[in-house]
Amino acid sequence: IDQERAKSETQRRFKALIAAKNIATKDLNDSLVIKCGTTIRLNLNESFNSFKQLLAKVRPTVILIDSFKTFHTHDINSNVQMQEVMERIKELKNEFGCTFIFIYHENKGAFDRVDAQGKKKQITFEHMAGAAVMSEVPETILITVKQDQDSSFLHHVKNTYGQKVAPVLVNVENVTPDKSQIKVIAR
Repeated sequence: IDQERAKSETQRRFKALIAAKNIATKDLNDSLVIKCGTTIRLNLNESFNSFKQLLAKVRPTVILIDSFKTFHTHDINSNVQMQEVMERIKELKNEFGCTFIFIYHENKGAFDRVDAQGKKKQITFEHMAGAAVMSEVPETILITVKQDQDSSFLHHVKNTYGQKVAPVLVNVENVTPDKSQIKVIAR
């Protein structure tokens, strides 16, 4: 579910990823459902119930949402309001047995990756923007740090049920000059 980009850009990105794997969209057998420009807001009852009906129809295993901030109308700095949103997510997760992956961001202070002495700061989930519950509730938190125009390091900063893994370099590689086929490679 992409609530931030234009529908055409989201479709272009997914088509490029699928094309690089030499998969025809018809071969996906409806296992990929893309919703763009939606106005789903989990804290609004009518919107929540409509979303719940969509999940009952699609029966997803993984739901990727860009971005968490656009998925509700509450104040991200309020623990009480964010807890309400998290409870709704938990309800859906339990009812449909699915995993939610939210795209979110760190606070502005996190982007200064060196301290006053010039030493690199550790990348931690404590730098997530918003209320404390934002970093307490998720079971896993991954943070990306841009390396250059085509790559980022993916840092595994929280794992409730196991070991964290070392950072991984993730590159977006153009298979074709017109970017109609792209690969995402993690090393």
